[in-house]
Amino acid sequence: MSLGTAPTPALTRSLVGLTILAGLVLVGFLAIGVVRGRRVLSPGQAAPEFAFTDFDGGSHDLATTRGQVVVLNFWASWCVECVAEAPELESIWRDYGPRGVQVLGLAYTDTEPAARAYAAAHGMTFPNGMDRAAAVSARYGLTGVPETVVIDQQGRLAALPDVDGRESAKIVGAIAPGGVVEPAQLRAVLDQLLEDPQP
Repeated sequence: MSLGTAPTPALTRSLVGLTILAGLVLVGFLAIGVVRGRRVLSPGQAAPEFAFTDFDGGSHDLATTRGQVVVLNFWASWCVECVAEAPELESIWRDYGPRGVQVLGLAYTDTEPAARAYAAAHGMTFPNGMDRAAAVSARYGLTGVPETVVIDQQGRLAALPDVDGRESAKIVGAIAPGGVVEPAQLRAVLDQLLEDPQP
């Protein structure tokens, strides 16, 4: 083909075919990456590892919480639903902390100054810190905020109420009156775990 002449229909079809094929291959690789990157959690499975330093310099990780029930909450200063949930988590911390429940909060895709200000403004006295590089949220298959998991005394994910009445390994949405899970529902799970720890 010389300059100034139109490509032949066969060449045009070949180029279009190759472009479509390349696009399909790219979409396939992206889809595989998304599926592999999303972690599906199930009640009863071992909780993924977590480790972080809270805003007061305290260290928290899965190994040191063994033997305690842990409420691990992911939140952000820019999250609207998190505002309704913050006082409920603080209330759970105050009521259940003395009974051996550890409430831990991780700020997701946030800046530390904004996260610290948010925690202070909402009276969050339970340990909170940054999820640096979204490392913990990736292990827990986070899809947004707020999300919460409960880890039992043996380091397994507890069964939690889901919106449709089934059980799930995490609460996706606010734990608040009128939220996806009522605070009384979470308290019932915690009471059950404290009264009947499974070996």
